[in-house]
Amino acid sequence: MEPSVAATQLAAMAQQAPPPYKAARVNADDMRRRAMKLLGEPRYWAEEAQSWEQFRREGIKGLGVTWGEGMQDVIKGLDEERRTFLDEEFCTL
Repeated sequence: MEPSVAATQLAAMAQQAPPPYKAARVNADDMRRRAMKLLGEPRYWAEEAQSWEQFRREGIKGLGVTWGEGMQDVIKGLDEERRTFLDEEFCTL
């Protein structure tokens, strides 16, 4: 999709009525700083590392994740998604 077409569509979507559900905007950085203050930085970072390791082991039910290292693996993953989900005729990189 051409960037100008995408920008027009996004602008039109932004003018539509708000979603029927309630949403809250939050600043994750503020939440992180408050958690560090409450728990202390060493405990916060230890628990975050443990949480990420658990996530990497268990993942999200129904969602497949392939972990990699570095930007080359990100590019390979995005290329695979493009090949899998988009028609090659309409998506040229």
